[in-house]
Amino acid sequence: MSSAFTLTLSVPPETPVTAAIHIYAFAMGLLGYSIMKIFGTLEYYAFHPDATFQTMSTKHKLYVVFEVLQCVIFVAMALALGGLTATLDLEEVFARDVPENIQFDWLGNFLVLVAAVGPVVVWKCAPEARSVRIIDDD
Repeated sequence: MSSAFTLTLSVPPETPVTAAIHIYAFAMGLLGYSIMKIFGTLEYYAFHPDATFQTMSTKHKLYVVFEVLQCVIFVAMALALGGLTATLDLEEVFARDVPENIQFDWLGNFLVLVAAVGPVVVWKCAPEARSVRIIDDD
């Protein structure tokens, strides 16, 4: 799902149809990215089954908190974008003149901030990586 971001880059929003594809692809990419964040959190607890928030180191707390926070924000933004796009008449939106003054996009910039800062915090606070987990029934 996160590969849907490529459609966002390859389909410019020049018509109502391409705008819908562009926006929905971005929303799907956010949902895919949030699934990876869920996996990162679950993987942490798979490798640290006895971990509780009280027993974690500060770095590990930051890791889990930022993974969950990013997931929540990405899902909320994806649902908001998808819902808003579904309720808009894109034909009518494209028929309007472009306004002279466009308001500052606080939510969009917040999403960019989370997407830029979150991975750095997660990378710096991530526990030691294990590439293979061997399951033994014995």
